[in-house]
Amino acid sequence: MPPIPSPAPSTLTGYSAPYSAAGGGNQFQASGECSGTAWTHTQDLTIFYQLVTLPQNAGTWLPSTSDVSGIKLTVYGNAEDSLSFFATSSVSGAGGCDSAADARQAQIFTLSSTTGSTGMGTAGAIYTLSGGYERRWSRAGDIARQDDRVYVNGLFEVNGLPTGWWNDDNLSNNVIRMIVKRVCNGGIRYSNDGGTPPTTASNWALMKGSLMDI
Repeated sequence: MPPIPSPAPSTLTGYSAPYSAAGGGNQFQASGECSGTAWTHTQDLTIFYQLVTLPQNAGTWLPSTSDVSGIKLTVYGNAEDSLSFFATSSVSGAGGCDSAADARQAQIFTLSSTTGSTGMGTAGAIYTLSGGYERRWSRAGDIARQDDRVYVNGLFEVNGLPTGWWNDDNLSNNVIRMIVKRVCNGGIRYSNDGGTPPTTASNWALMKGSLMDI
């Protein structure tokens, strides 16, 4: 499947210097004139989804329910900052060694639908086509940290959208952007065992929306 298009030209794609492409390659050597401790950030995210209709308390007397449309989510993601030795013999630009460790790769997403050839359909997955990656020389205060999360039985409400939006590419892409943003910023309600009252997900600070091209 093709990547989900960014709504505007990405400011991330051209970030990496010509000889500092994320992931290394033949421009990097095992040792070299520029070496030290590099801070590296990586992130990956997969969201499985299914359109559902659920009863919700209508707030009336006598008590009754009304149907609410939503997307049931299962979220798997990992984000990590690490510190490790890095060295290169390839130096470009006026910054010399100061920017020799700099590299950045946008996280790009794609969509796989089990029920349709256009749009999200009624079930499928939003997943990482290329992982988010960022590297630079370490700074004071940098630490290694990791935040892996799993949300099961998550709910993203979609009331008020046009009928059939799930079969339209443009409308589906906008819904996908809203889902990913909510996952990063917090606010998804989920219940991993499907029985206990839902938990509201907190802000996922280590899953950087600024590194996503979506």
